[in-house]
Amino acid sequence: MLFHFNNFDYKVQLIRSTRKSIKLTISNKTLIFSIPSYYTDGNFESFLKEKKNWIVNFIAKQETALVSENTATNQKIRDYKIEIDGKNVPIKVVRSNRKNMSLYIRNKGLIEIKAHYSEPDFKIIDFLEHKKKWIIKHLTITLKEIAIKDEKIAAFIDGGTIYYLEQPYLLSVKHNEINYIAKLEKSSNTIYVESPDLSTDTINHILTQWEQNFAVSFVEKELEYCLEIFRKQVPTAYVKSLKVHFYKSKLGSCDTKGNITINSKLIRYNLKCLRYIIFHELCHLVHFNHSKAFYDLQVQFVPNYKDLNKILGKSIY
Repeated sequence: MLFHFNNFDYKVQLIRSTRKSIKLTISNKTLIFSIPSYYTDGNFESFLKEKKNWIVNFIAKQETALVSENTATNQKIRDYKIEIDGKNVPIKVVRSNRKNMSLYIRNKGLIEIKAHYSEPDFKIIDFLEHKKKWIIKHLTITLKEIAIKDEKIAAFIDGGTIYYLEQPYLLSVKHNEINYIAKLEKSSNTIYVESPDLSTDTINHILTQWEQNFAVSFVEKELEYCLEIFRKQVPTAYVKSLKVHFYKSKLGSCDTKGNITINSKLIRYNLKCLRYIIFHELCHLVHFNHSKAFYDLQVQFVPNYKDLNKILGKSIY
């Protein structure tokens, strides 16, 4: 028996069994029907006529899948590309005896796939395609961090430029066998740093400690300025104390007693950002939460706080 489809005659093979329904598989251009043992040839011919469209669609799907698989099987991971800003991102495949594939974005902007020794390239490519949106999102973040780090390295060397409240300061770095020194010469807007160790991390650490004291006078003056404006809306506003300190993440805080803390690294941003954080903490004197009432009060003093949030969301040094 033959079944004609797409200018080709498929052989038909019947396998009778105890099953209650009919199952169809394809192997080597042969349609294999597993049918109930009680089916007569007449019953089966009626089935073919009744289900002809279903059988045709089944064959078409199987042939399409087979063509796709053959095409995909020939794909090699070395030929697969992911681009960010017109540049190909390197892909590294690490094979081991692991069961499942896993994906990593490494610090240098490298895509790393861990897979089993026997995992074919086309399956790895399918996996990458499935994760492509996630890859591009996290690669973009990683590459931005690398660019910022490169700028940081360029700034913390002799002759580099550091900005405090948008004012450029020239950095002069010299070797000193004994002391760690950082001082500002106002006449030339130059910060002099001396250290036994001239590595980027050490220079950054010295500057971070120095700028904490350097920032105090700026922040104190700005707090007075902002508080005067704030009291026009909230006459009873009272600040018990101000502390200026370096923190890795938080930009400021305010407790229920009116003690305000401002991150010294805010002087690395512009004056609007510094004032925004001060007003933010002053609003906490009235609303000790981030409720709608809090934001309604804050927006009176900082209408563009959402734009400033975007600036503050960027890593600086």
